[in-house]
Amino acid sequence: MTTQSTATCTATQTSNVGTYLIIVSDGEATNYSFTYQNGILTITKATQPTPDAPTLSFSTTTSIILNAVSGGEYNINGGEWQSLPIFEGLTPNTSYSFKQRMIESETHLSSLESPTAQFSTQPLGIEENLLGNITLYPNPTSGELKIVCGDLRIEKMEIFDAFGSNVGIIRSENSESETLIIISHLPVGVYFLKINTEIGQVVKKVLKE
Repeated sequence: MTTQSTATCTATQTSNVGTYLIIVSDGEATNYSFTYQNGILTITKATQPTPDAPTLSFSTTTSIILNAVSGGEYNINGGEWQSLPIFEGLTPNTSYSFKQRMIESETHLSSLESPTAQFSTQPLGIEENLLGNITLYPNPTSGELKIVCGDLRIEKMEIFDAFGSNVGIIRSENSESETLIIISHLPVGVYFLKINTEIGQVVKKVLKE
């Protein structure tokens, strides 16, 4: 063969899922003629590894928040999958089952479901009634957020984004009746403020405008 045949294709290692034409040409040899037949390259979605069982970030009497996994989605008691690892409106002192998987993308299939993890909400008591009286205002807020907690002493505050990731420990300014925090540095979105007091903790939803 005096000239080797060549095959070209527009697909690369970073090409999207789809089909691509393979063009074969240019072969030459003395006393021979060539007939070329082009081909098709099909790129399909790749698989993803199965994640470990979910882990608990924290729980209250009516909510359970899992540690977020990048690119993951979650379900509770075999229900619908959701992108946020935050489950609210639960029953106090009750055990729930959780699974997670890697979400399907343009280039990857969803992974198999993880093993199941069991987490429980906290029991309801007199302390929870006091914690339930903690209020926030204004909510939504563009920056300043005031916390009214009566006679309870706030020991620590942490704020989590809508994916359950801790975005920082909140520093506050206290007065006799309320506590002021500033969240103007945070992007617009939904957040969850975990307030730790001497009798327990409570989680409040915050809307940042």
